[in-house]
Amino acid sequence: MSVQVAWASDAHLDQAGWRLGHFYDALALLPSMGYRRLIITGDIATAETVAPALLKMSRTQNLGIAFVLGNHDFCYCHGLGDFTAIRRIVSKIPIYLHEAEEGIELAPRMRLVGVDGWFDGRAGLRLAEAPILEDIADRDTALLECRLQKILGNGDQDIVIATHVPPFPEASLHQGKPSDPKNAPLFCNVGLGKMLRRIARRHPRVNFTVLAGHTHDPADFQAEPNLRVLVQAAEYGGPSFELLDFDPLTRFPTRKPGLVWKKPS
Repeated sequence: MSVQVAWASDAHLDQAGWRLGHFYDALALLPSMGYRRLIITGDIATAETVAPALLKMSRTQNLGIAFVLGNHDFCYCHGLGDFTAIRRIVSKIPIYLHEAEEGIELAPRMRLVGVDGWFDGRAGLRLAEAPILEDIADRDTALLECRLQKILGNGDQDIVIATHVPPFPEASLHQGKPSDPKNAPLFCNVGLGKMLRRIARRHPRVNFTVLAGHTHDPADFQAEPNLRVLVQAAEYGGPSFELLDFDPLTRFPTRKPGLVWKKPS
């Protein structure tokens, strides 16, 4: 039997306007379709509004949410907020994967883990802010590596990883093409990708699926035979989600449209 989850990224609910109600109504229909878990990979709203938005989604009947935060979720109108304080607030809403040491079980021998993640400035042209970006991103990468080692130390099981920023330049796209060298530093977490390759090669019998967002451009990149990276499309003002059906044998997902908004031509 396949594992079915819904997946939302870069909903930017603070900008949804009249479509916000439609988004919540669509979420309420998911359990009747067999989708009882919603994975959210960041940029949910802003620092002022992310907690109320998560609380609203968490109250959807028969739908469990599991989420990480994106860079917009740490931003106030006047600038970047305090990471620790914002994480403390949202950690009261289950399930904040960044704070969930063991993740959650999606099915027997299949686990969902996650960290917020950040762009690390290592792709493309080096930025003056690169040391700061590397420090922020590498903390989350080290946290995830520690958790993966602990989980896999207890035996092989397939892993779904939720994070905000794509971990490979090949999955960081703009209008269907890799981000240019000027913008790439802000749209990829290279250090995370290197760590995931290392872990995947050490555990060839484990299939790893990474779910990310941030770029607003869809991608599907097979980084290793057992490591696949999916990035979800997004439109400001059009919160949407995909449906993922994980094959019971390969444990890799088939992507299906859920709620989709298209920008007027």
